Amino acid sequence: MCVTPDKRAETAIDNRQAANRRAAPPVPAPVPQVVQVRREDERCYQYANYAVGQYRLGAQRCGVRTDARWQPSYESHYQWCLGASNAALYSEQRARDDVLIRCGAMSRID
Repeated sequence: MCVTPDKRAETAIDNRQAANRRAAPPVPAPVPQVVQVRREDERCYQYANYAVGQYRLGAQRCGVRTDARWQPSYESHYQWCLGASNAALYSEQRARDDVLIRCGAMSRID
C-alpha cells in the first residue's frame, strides 16, 4: 500500500504528539487554598453600605460634595464605624438623611 509523503508527515507529527503526551508527567490536581476571609462586623457592614448609598443619591440628586461624611468609599465608612458608638452612627446617618430630604432626593417616613 502506498502512502503519500503528506500523509506520512502528518502521521509522524501525530505519533510524536502522542508520545509526548504519554511521556509527560501527570499534572497534579490543584490544591485548594485556604483564603482568610475577614469576618464583617454586621453593624458596620450595614452602616457603610447605607452611607455609600446615601452618598450616591446625594451626589446624583443633590450635588453634595465629597468630604468625610459624604464619600463613595465603603472601606472608609466601615473603618470609621468600627470605632464609633451607636449614637454617632445614628447621628451621621440622620445628618445625611436630613440633607437628602431637604433637597427632595428622599422622603421622610415616620
